[in-house]
Amino acid sequence: MFDSAHQFLIIDTNQADVSYELVRRRTHSEIHLLGDTLGQKNYSSSELEELEGRDGRNRSAASKSSKPLIELAVFFDEAAYKTFAPYFDYNDAALRDFILAYINGIQALYHHPSLEQGVDIALVYLELMRTQPSAMPHYNGERNQLLDSFCSYQSVLNRGRWDMALYLSGLDFYAIENGRRAGGTMGLATVGGVCLSDYACWCKGGTCTKQKKKPSNIIPGGWSEWKDEECVSGCLEQSMGYKRRTRRCDNPPPVNTDQGCEGVAFDVAICDDGKLCQANREPVQFYANRRCREFSQLLPRLDPEGRGIQGPYDSKRLWMSCAVYCKRADSEAYYAPRFDLNDLGVDSYFPDGTLCHREKDTNYYCQQHHCLPEVRFVLLFTLHKETNNRFS
Repeated sequence: MFDSAHQFLIIDTNQADVSYELVRRRTHSEIHLLGDTLGQKNYSSSELEELEGRDGRNRSAASKSSKPLIELAVFFDEAAYKTFAPYFDYNDAALRDFILAYINGIQALYHHPSLEQGVDIALVYLELMRTQPSAMPHYNGERNQLLDSFCSYQSVLNRGRWDMALYLSGLDFYAIENGRRAGGTMGLATVGGVCLSDYACWCKGGTCTKQKKKPSNIIPGGWSEWKDEECVSGCLEQSMGYKRRTRRCDNPPPVNTDQGCEGVAFDVAICDDGKLCQANREPVQFYANRRCREFSQLLPRLDPEGRGIQGPYDSKRLWMSCAVYCKRADSEAYYAPRFDLNDLGVDSYFPDGTLCHREKDTNYYCQQHHCLPEVRFVLLFTLHKETNNRFS
């Protein structure tokens, strides 16, 4: 883990117990800060390269305290910036101190006596992203694509300056597991990343060896046809039903490659639930209150009377208007207990198909816990009907 090859880690900072709808964000200039070192001086990428050349340091050398040394780069993304900056009045110096305190906490863990051999951590690069760089798309938190995007982005800047890159994010990470969306990811790193050619040298038995040639008979995987399920609904007022569909990466199955198939194996789209619900529809407010009463039986911090609301729409945080916000027992504040309940295996969101936003003539509905524009299978069926009837 502490080899001087490059490793990568992304962490979801979106765990604060905060009523986000009560935070009033101030307008601020779109400035992209680069290269904040422990000396509190900002460097551009080219300036860092120049300093590296003048420094002439031996990166494999041990620290002065004879402890192994990890040189760390930290990237604080736009979603995290918009979450935490308001608490510091958009004072970047104060925000940097906050991040340094976070890193100091990590350093303390690696000095714990149980390790026998302590490890020093040197923060050599800090990037605050007031806006997300165009060279690093975040894929709305889909963890595998985000990790690959981050690895590529930091690699261009690195050029041997740091051993490990840490991505602190305010995004709601998720992954598609067994055909379903899983949102409980707190962090992600490439297992054995130091032994992958895309990330570092090729290792075998603890030593660096030449990488073997890739097999020539590689067969990329292909998707099977989509398999549709029936339309189901939460039967809430002004809402719709939803339809799940799945496919498998077995047509053909991949051979001599671990890349799998491009795209997702699970999807959700909106469908008409008129026949399912008829006139029996529950107001969204009633649903939120009922769910919060149920949640309060599991979480004592919630008001047992069960006062709930639907979160506000936020184009940067698409989960918010699909989350049930519950009143706390000790104050008038509301919060979304999604992380607490996720650990208990309880879904704390409104049902897919719930109306979550209107923009001009377009309705937005909850789809896999994200507020997205309406998409119906019937439209896709019309487009493909004469070709392969894939949605029939």
